[in-house]
Parts: sequence; structure tokens; C-alpha cells
Amino acid sequence: MSFSELIIFHYHLRKGGVTDVVILSIQAIAKFLPLIKKVKVLIGNSTNLEIVKDKLKSIDNKDLEIKFIIIPELDYLENISMPLNAMDLYSQLQKDYGGKSKLWWIHNYHLGKNPIFTKSLLIAAQKNQPLLLQIHDFPECARYENLEILKKYIVSDLYPQGKNVRYALINQRDVNLLSEGGIPSEELFLLDNPVPLQPITQVNSQSVKDELFRLWGKDFPAYDPQGALILYPVRSIRRKNVLEAGLLVKLLPQKANLIITLPGVSKSETDYSEMVDQAFMQGLIPGMSSIGIREENDLVNYQNLWAASDMIISSSIQEGFGYLYVNSLHWRKPLLARYLDIMGGVSKLFHRDESIFYNKIKIPLNIDQKKSLLNQYLKKLKDLEPYMYKGKANTLMLELSKKINSDNLCFSYYSMELQWQILKQIQEDPDYLKKCILANKELLENIQGLLNCKVKNRDNEIEKTFGEKKYALKLEHILESYDKNIKHNYSTDIQKSLIEAFTTLPYIRMLY
Repeated sequence: MSFSELIIFHYHLRKGGVTDVVILSIQAIAKFLPLIKKVKVLIGNSTNLEIVKDKLKSIDNKDLEIKFIIIPELDYLENISMPLNAMDLYSQLQKDYGGKSKLWWIHNYHLGKNPIFTKSLLIAAQKNQPLLLQIHDFPECARYENLEILKKYIVSDLYPQGKNVRYALINQRDVNLLSEGGIPSEELFLLDNPVPLQPITQVNSQSVKDELFRLWGKDFPAYDPQGALILYPVRSIRRKNVLEAGLLVKLLPQKANLIITLPGVSKSETDYSEMVDQAFMQGLIPGMSSIGIREENDLVNYQNLWAASDMIISSSIQEGFGYLYVNSLHWRKPLLARYLDIMGGVSKLFHRDESIFYNKIKIPLNIDQKKSLLNQYLKKLKDLEPYMYKGKANTLMLELSKKINSDNLCFSYYSMELQWQILKQIQEDPDYLKKCILANKELLENIQGLLNCKVKNRDNEIEKTFGEKKYALKLEHILESYDKNIKHNYSTDIQKSLIEAFTTLPYIRMLY
């Protein structure tokens, strides 16, 4: 291994999946990769920095030097008052942190959050600076606004190739997508996120439910402390499809509460997040939302919510790795989740009697609702047509029309406004409620059974697949690959291939 230093880049260290991965990866390096002596973390702002530093204080490796450096030019572009041009930014980074013995490890380098930084990295690739590009999300995957921003700044290919470039992907689907796009397999590596296995908390479930009611019951009229507690520990953003989780809990025959931990914070998500909060506060969904921003106490806190929950739910329509799924196993909680195409490496850990992965929720629409939804998709596909290859928009529209007209389109394809309308309709019309229950009878019966199941301890299986040691060994394999000579047949159609792969019905849902 020829690197004396790892330079980790990310825009910020706000609470979330990428920050968790940065923390966990440093912990794994400290324990299992003694040849690494220096790690520098370069970030755009100081948000959450002290909390991250505190989490790393427990590292028992005095030989590893860890530094955090704030470089404002790495922040989201909207937060930079006087951005440099890409060449100047590259020159600054190269002068202070560059060199063949230093590996630049960049998380989500090309999402469109800071296209100047992205462009500077493409220059670095041309100059043979060793790069490890870790992709958690693709801009080609229904992030059309991001693609538009990138296009304004960057005309070259977004996916550099060369003897000093490697890609780390967090699921096998993403590895396959880049391979099919033309990137040589020698440059592609599956690097599953590490999963921490801390001792799980024990708590009296009913005490937590009662305390939730005492603290915030007045704000959430449909919360019932005698009901089951179904936890969805996420931010209320559109791709988490929170109203669908609310719908499922509302349709259950027994008393149950859905708990959502955090609100959405970005400009593009606040409308959705506020709509979710209103659904809970108006009693359309039984449970509570955004309670993670309220003051915790000894009884009601994040750890205890996990410990007190009767089931974990995920109605998300898009994930990168799926920490929530594996964490539910570690906490020995039954899992109800929408099946996603990234779950290949995770699904083998789950047993059928302890989890349900569903594909569709059928909710009947009237003629006016169908007509309105078709018109919304017609407009959306017209707007997206410039990003699609010829004729694709028409093909998708035909497919959608058939599904809508035959009552075969899943609830997850409805707009957030229509989802809200349906929740209200269910609340006000007992006959409509019966129709919705009947349309999903088998799934609801299975969920009912799942609420009462006990999940076995499978930490050993999790450790073998996603433990720190396994993670460190995979990372070491990546680092060693830079010493090998790779022959290249450069592909120039990688982005085109990705856009085609993601231009399918699941990725044009109204929630995107």
C-alpha cells in the first residue's frame, strides 16, 4: 500500500448517512489498517463538527493522526459568496493536499451540489492525482435539476477513468450500472457501508409510549399510547414516501402509531415535510412526526425509540445502502419495507417470518383523480423529455396510462397532494376506508402477524458481511489496486448509459 495519507472530502458533516460512513470508516481504519498514519477530513463548513470529533475520541490508536480542515469552497455552491474557478480550486487543493502518496477519497463528488468542486476533481483525474470516488447517489437517478446544474459548468464526461481513479459503490446494482456503462471492472469496487453493532438498549416499551403522550400528545390528536409503536427513523423528504407509511398504519385493524423522527430541511423538501407534519397534527395519520428536533429526556430519546418500537417501517422509494434495514435486524425488530433494487446484498439476511418486503399498495381512484394524475404525468414527462432518449417519454406515458386506467398503479406513484387527499378521504368516508382495506387485505393481514413476531439475534451474520474488519479488508484491497497496471479502453457514453438505465417508471414518480 503506497499511500501515507488519506484525504477524505465531503461538503459537510451534517447528521446523515454520509457523515455516519465517514465516522465509521475512520474507526475501521484505526482498528485494522495500521499502515495508514494520517487521515485528513476536508469539509465546507463546521456544522456538527464538534459532535463528529467527540464520536472519534474513543479511537484507541495513538499512531493515527486525524485532522479536520474547513475549506469554504467545498460547501454547497449556494453557500459560497465568492467561489473560485475550477482550475484555481484544483491548484489550491493540489498545493496543500496533493501528491502521489496522498489518496483523495471523495464522497458523492458529482451530485450537482458544487459543480465547481466536481470540475476541479475532473482536472485532478487528468493530472493523475490518485482519486477514490465513492458514489452514494447518482445525479442521473431522477435528479434532473442537479443534472441541469452540472451541464452548465461541465462539458466533459462526469465519470473519469485512468490508472489513478477508482470507484467505491455501496451496492451491487451500482457496480453493475457503471460496469455496463463501460468503466473497467478493475476500477470498480463494492464497498458496503460498515454497520456498527453497539449493545442494544433495554427499556419498558409502555413507559416510552406513555411519556410520548405526556410530552406531545396534545399536538398529535390521533396518537394512542395503547397502540403499537411503528418507527420510521428518517427525515420527511419526498423519496422517503412518508405518507405511504402513514397510510399503511392507518389501514391496520389494530391500534398503531407511526413515529417519524426528523423534518426535511432543504429548500426543496420543506413543503413536503410541512405537509407530513400537518397530516399528523390534523389526525390523518396516527402517531407523531419530527419529534427528533424536540428536546429529549432520559425516557424519550433516539435509542429508546428503537428499543420501545414494535416494528420498523420503510416506505422509501430510493435508497443507496439501506442502513435502516440492517439496523432493524441488529435491534431485533420486525421490518416492513418496500422492496428496492439495491437490496440484493442485504435481503439474504432477512427471514420471511420476521420481515415483509412489499411491492405495491393499491388504492382506488375516481375518474377525476385518474384524469388529474394522468395530466400531471403528461406534463412531467414533457419537461423530462430533453433528458430521455427518443420515444422514451411516449413509451412511459402509455405504460402509466394502462396502469392508471386498470387500477394497477401503486400509491407511491401518486403526487403528494393526491396522497394527502386520499388520507383525508379515508378519514371521512367509512365506505372508502373499507375499499382500501379490501384492496390490500393480504398485505395488511401479514403486517398484523409481523407485529407480534420475535426477531432472532443475527449479529454474527451482520458482522461477517458488514462488520468493521470486513470493511477494512475491502478498503485495503482498493488501496492496493492502485499499484497495479490497468489497460484501458476508455468509454465516453457512461452518463448516457446511466440516464437510460434510470429512465424507467420507478424513477419518474411524482415524488421525485
